[in-house]
Amino acid sequence: MGYSKEVLQSVTDQLQVDQPKPPPSAQGSQQRREQSDKIVSKRQMKNRLFQLYDESPPLIIRCVVVHLLKNGCAVSEKLEKPERYQQMHQSKQEDAKRLEEQLTSRLPKGRDLTDETFLKALELLTYQIPGSAEELAQWKAQLLREPSPLPYPILYGSNDDLTWFVEERSRGKSKPPKQQICVKFNGLSKHVFRVQCDRRQHHHFQRFVQDWEVYKHGKGPISGSLLLLRTASLLWKPAHQSSHQYTGNPWEDNYLYLHCQIDTQLLTQEGIEQKRQKKLKSTQNPGLSPPDAASQVAKQRQGSVNRLQPIEQYPIPLPSRKPYEGQPHLILGVSLALQPPITLAVVDLQSKQALYYRSTRQLLKTTDAKTDQSHLLRRRKIQQQRHSHERHKALKRDHYAPYQEANLGTYLNQVLAKRVVDTAYRAQVSAIVLPETKGLRDKLEAQLRARAAIKIVGSVAAQKRYARAASLRLHHWSYNQLTEQIKSKAAKLGIPVEFVPTLVADSPQETARDLALFAYYRR
Repeated sequence: MGYSKEVLQSVTDQLQVDQPKPPPSAQGSQQRREQSDKIVSKRQMKNRLFQLYDESPPLIIRCVVVHLLKNGCAVSEKLEKPERYQQMHQSKQEDAKRLEEQLTSRLPKGRDLTDETFLKALELLTYQIPGSAEELAQWKAQLLREPSPLPYPILYGSNDDLTWFVEERSRGKSKPPKQQICVKFNGLSKHVFRVQCDRRQHHHFQRFVQDWEVYKHGKGPISGSLLLLRTASLLWKPAHQSSHQYTGNPWEDNYLYLHCQIDTQLLTQEGIEQKRQKKLKSTQNPGLSPPDAASQVAKQRQGSVNRLQPIEQYPIPLPSRKPYEGQPHLILGVSLALQPPITLAVVDLQSKQALYYRSTRQLLKTTDAKTDQSHLLRRRKIQQQRHSHERHKALKRDHYAPYQEANLGTYLNQVLAKRVVDTAYRAQVSAIVLPETKGLRDKLEAQLRARAAIKIVGSVAAQKRYARAASLRLHHWSYNQLTEQIKSKAAKLGIPVEFVPTLVADSPQETARDLALFAYYRR
């Protein structure tokens, strides 16, 4: 920018004088009130800058507005790098272009029960010639599409849609009867389904039966919000076991699965007490208008309060665990990138600085040879390269050869998730901050394309080859699975997990630190 710092500072001071002062906050401590007032003032300043830019003032004012917006409503002491803003602009353009392509392709697609789409595509290919390669590919996709013969899953969004009970099955005179956990579904009450599960999951189903025995018919001293089961889904899956022989009978070639979602907070006495206090507080909300004592609403509300009994009267024995209490001034930020896939930053909120960082290799590396998993990264990289080469040779022979890589990737995500939660527990942080995985790949791929456009000038084909080679590594890692593993393992220990929009900084360490600070400012 060709204007001196004095001109920038004078115009900035004039804008701050013209800006109306926000009303002071009346809640929280003095430090929190001052921090909140600064955030509100900065937000109003940004809105005023955008409004001023749209009014088309003189050129010097517009230049000052752009400078302030780029540097957080302050005059920057550092020299600007045009290459950095050029890369950011190119990245946003690629991101917008990819988003437009996704929106145009996300049309409602239903199941073709009458084969009308197939017959129409077959007639077009028989009597007409496609006008372009895209049209030919579209016709081929319609012809080669294989609709799933399995019915759609049945989703149960309420825990009272399932009825749990124990059925005793006789095993002869000399043996005691076998107890089998069974379930009935709302709408399918004529059919009884027997639960076949692993030993690790059996205690959860036993808890479902105990909860239902107390809760059934709404007469027990337990509220529906304290049931361990939250939602469930009933779905069919094809049998993938190597020992299974295909018979052609759908009832024998497909298995019926029940996926259950539970609230891990309700596994302990302390968790149930916290949930009970929260529900009591919501029923006693002063913002709710008090109903008439003789009305049906008042009776329902009083019944809900009566079912929220203290933990001493809870009829099911539960284990006890001391709730997790982290230090409020520490927070753990997690960044997801191309290389390395995960980076941690333990941030001190008082000094706004990172105490230390942990990379992917540092998380996997330990002094004990039995727990050292750092070799898994190299092993997975070699496996992917070998499979990619074998897949390339198979495609040249017009032969599709699938390779199993998901097992090692899933295990590696489990190990990384455990190490992340262990690091947060040892540091006693107040929360773990994770980026939202929605749109993460698009942002990283847009950044790769912008980097290719700046690094390779004048050759679009070379830019595409560079971006494609880099983006292949991007899709070799399941970021969504990793974040879900971290969320699940943190919930077992009671560590809060926060999700914030994805940020892309110059380095993974800075991204992890900025994510933690962004979560703190957003509170």
